[in-house]
Amino acid sequence: MDYPLFRLGFRPFFLLAAIFSCISMLIWTWLYLYDTQLLLAGLTTPVWHAHEMIFGYAFGVIAGFLLTAVRNWTDIRTVHGTPLAVLTLIWLTARFLLLLFEHPDVLTLAMVSDGLFGVLLVGCLAVPIIQAKQWKQMGILILVSLIVLANALFYWGAINGSSEQMYRGIHLGLYLVVGLIMIIGGRVIPGFVERGVDVRTTVRRFTWVNKANFILFVLFIVFEVFLGSAATTFFLSTALFFVNAIRIWGWHNKGIWKVPLLWVLYLAYAFVVVGFALKSLSFWISLLPYLSMHAFAYGGIGMMTLGMMARVSLGHTGRNVYAPPAPLRWVFAILLSGAIVRVLLPLIDMSHYPWWIALSQIAWILAFTVFVFIYLPVLTKARIDGRDG
Repeated sequence: MDYPLFRLGFRPFFLLAAIFSCISMLIWTWLYLYDTQLLLAGLTTPVWHAHEMIFGYAFGVIAGFLLTAVRNWTDIRTVHGTPLAVLTLIWLTARFLLLLFEHPDVLTLAMVSDGLFGVLLVGCLAVPIIQAKQWKQMGILILVSLIVLANALFYWGAINGSSEQMYRGIHLGLYLVVGLIMIIGGRVIPGFVERGVDVRTTVRRFTWVNKANFILFVLFIVFEVFLGSAATTFFLSTALFFVNAIRIWGWHNKGIWKVPLLWVLYLAYAFVVVGFALKSLSFWISLLPYLSMHAFAYGGIGMMTLGMMARVSLGHTGRNVYAPPAPLRWVFAILLSGAIVRVLLPLIDMSHYPWWIALSQIAWILAFTVFVFIYLPVLTKARIDGRDG
């Protein structure tokens, strides 16, 4: 199979994850606006929505990104052609199964598909990393493996009727994806800024910040997800807020605001910082827990994945990342507006909270729909420079 769509991992996973995010958000918006509860594969709609945005959409984008990045890191061709098509189909199968109504076997079949996808993905990433002896990438591989285990924890809870384990799996998956964003963001955003602004610049990198960030975040996951210690979580989230605020302060250059592919990534990371701030404030002030969660999920994961998909797709199809399609700035602005409406407006006016949710859902659907239309030919046609990939 030599279709351009299956020549490199980013192509099918970016395209299908973006389409899936539109479809799943449309379903969620319809159910929310009409106050309808469905048992999709036996899951309540809020649980289905949370699971599919983390382990469906976000993990699909991560798969596409890492299958592409590992090829660059190792100079070894990652899965492509028919094997890549099969891997994509397994991911799609789980998404389809979780849209079906309640049936005793559906959830089990979805668990098998999702589990098989996760295991195969880890294997597809591990083989070239080990062959090239790229041991510094083992941390990424371990993190991806932990996301697979978090998904397994969710399914274990769902099948055994344990809501505690389901939510533990969802929260663990969310924070692990945020952790991956902090690692990858820390690697690429400073370099993107240095190469992308008009004036030659060198951003500030603080080694102690990276080390402190790793240690604090591991402790944060342990106490937030597994031990449920509110006081310790407060101290850790406060520390993570300050550490990551220092981090993005060091990356800042006023030139980024002229470049949509830079400011979208920068603001995405800023929403991660906001997420830690809201998590900390919720210890003292009565804040909906969903505000910090959506700062991480909508603002952080949503904007970061959209920005990286837009950039990676241009670069790996032979196009100029410094001259992206003009409508992209509006796509990013719409998603940013949705993040502000979902996370920040409720802090000002909680009385219209249902409206803020609905508006943010519409903004997500609109942004990703336009992205799909712009990038459909980019992702489905051969590289414009004739190279493989």
